[in-house]
Amino acid sequence: MEVEIIKTEYAAFYKEIGERIRNTRIKKGMSQEQLADKAQLSTSHVSEIERGNKELRISTLYRIVEALETPTDNLIRPHIPQTVEYYKKEFSDLLEGCTPAQIEFITRIVREVKKTEIS
Repeated sequence: MEVEIIKTEYAAFYKEIGERIRNTRIKKGMSQEQLADKAQLSTSHVSEIERGNKELRISTLYRIVEALETPTDNLIRPHIPQTVEYYKKEFSDLLEGCTPAQIEFITRIVREVKKTEIS
């Protein structure tokens, strides 16, 4: 009974982390198979983690973070100031070398995204 309570209590947490892992993997242009290979996990294990169906051991999280080449805070605590600064720098780096027309287009997209509510 106690194990079920723990699983239920942390189910949303594992689901959120799984979604962040999936989003980061996709952003990096990696397939589940590629992530699994780099992290020395099975593809089905990665799939279960991304869907929030698998509890995450610290050693597994470490291998995933290393394979994704991303700070752990990006997956666990994405709203802390250091993580926000990381994303601001990444966004700035992405804009580097863009034409003025591309920057205007990206700006319009960002404005539209900010109008939507994303959790």
